[in-house]
Amino acid sequence: QIPPIIGQLQSRALQKDQALRALVDWQYSGEKSVWNIKSAFFEEQLIYDDSLTNIHSKSKARVAQTQLGWTTQLAPRWQLNTNAQYRLLWARSTAYPVIQYKNQLALFASLKWRANDLRTAVLSSSHALVDGYCSPFLPTLVCEGHLGKAWQCIGIYPRNSGLPNF
Repeated sequence: QIPPIIGQLQSRALQKDQALRALVDWQYSGEKSVWNIKSAFFEEQLIYDDSLTNIHSKSKARVAQTQLGWTTQLAPRWQLNTNAQYRLLWARSTAYPVIQYKNQLALFASLKWRANDLRTAVLSSSHALVDGYCSPFLPTLVCEGHLGKAWQCIGIYPRNSGLPNF
């Protein structure tokens, strides 16, 4: 039960929140590559009931997500990382008459070059399809260097410079 607010002598407000979360993570490590599969399910429910103010609200959201990743060592200084992810969001609330859905498929890739322990460069990209619409293809270049143990310099080519969609 929720205590009364300023201006109320009594309260009959009740709030019940519930959550369910589950995650499965599997990984296979080979000689030069690593495979990873993750699946998750989340459910959140919020129930608020106040008979004095006549507010009755019930919301529920579910998220199901699966991710497949592969990382491989191409050469002693080169590493490739790829990832595909699918997410389904389902939400229902007394505030909206229609159940809300969102489907998202996203692809990620990165190529890492390590000159030595002090200098690395990573070229990465991502592309997503959300409810049938493509997001811009977003490349990113990050260069990192260390000057001894105390100084670090990072240069980033910004992600907001998208290239045209396919």
